[in-house]
Amino acid sequence: MRVINNCRIDFQYKLWSSGPVISNTIFSNNVSTELINKMLEVKKCVDKKVTSIFEVLTYRIFISNISDIDVTNVFFRDLIPEDTRFIRNTVFINETKKRCVDPSCGFNLGTIYSKDTIVISFKVVILQHSKRIITNSSNSIYDYIYNTEKPPMRVKIKSNHTKTLVKMNLFKQINIGNKFFVDSQFPQINNIKEVETKVNIVNTKIVSTPVASTNFHKELNLCKLIIIGKIKYFIEYKYLCNRIREGNKKLTYTRGFSCFLLVPNGIQYCKIKNIEHRIENISYNLLNNRCFFIDLEMLIKL
Repeated sequence: MRVINNCRIDFQYKLWSSGPVISNTIFSNNVSTELINKMLEVKKCVDKKVTSIFEVLTYRIFISNISDIDVTNVFFRDLIPEDTRFIRNTVFINETKKRCVDPSCGFNLGTIYSKDTIVISFKVVILQHSKRIITNSSNSIYDYIYNTEKPPMRVKIKSNHTKTLVKMNLFKQINIGNKFFVDSQFPQINNIKEVETKVNIVNTKIVSTPVASTNFHKELNLCKLIIIGKIKYFIEYKYLCNRIREGNKKLTYTRGFSCFLLVPNGIQYCKIKNIEHRIENISYNLLNNRCFFIDLEMLIKL
């Protein structure tokens, strides 16, 4: 459909001051605007409104031809959010798997027949340092013929926006207790003055099999992330010299530890950048003058 518009100006004038009044009308040039009839309707949805990091999201896009004619040369593109990563070979078009295609680069859909609908789905994984809200939309481009004697126009149509709230809820509090002995070459402990620690995460490993033993874990698609680390203890204690004067002695011990954290299976598609850890409490107990016990509470968070 084309809208054509012009303007008209009516005016009067005299050729000389005592002459008759002459009336005249002039018209402007025509301007035309092509009105594009809506031919495609694009709707997008996501399977999770609330999720956590390393979860897998499935996006579905419904592209419907609502016109009475076939729409040709349809091209689809979806710029996935920067806080997610596309999982390769997860694109399906009308339940048919399409390998080696990427929504960010886009791909051709061909012709969508009148009153027909194409369903596209693909999966992404939420990265570790994600924003709290992830939004996304899709674009479809197609040929629109407004004049059979001219090349078709390329028309772009955008879908609705989807939103997913990301919860930062992957954490665990652990207790680590160790017994320490003071070698006979060092003086006996009178009392412990200070305890400091330094934590170092050495390695991580994903284990999927032990978690699948309950229906609850099967439904949530969880796996275990094994965390291996070491703690360096810096101990300063007081000892008696000649039963009158006190002295200070510093010792250093290193102990290993391991724990696990339940995480979504999507972690296998990501690289763990860092694991946060924080010592929340340290308590110690002197068992005898050459043995003491240290218990600490540590928060592990992804």
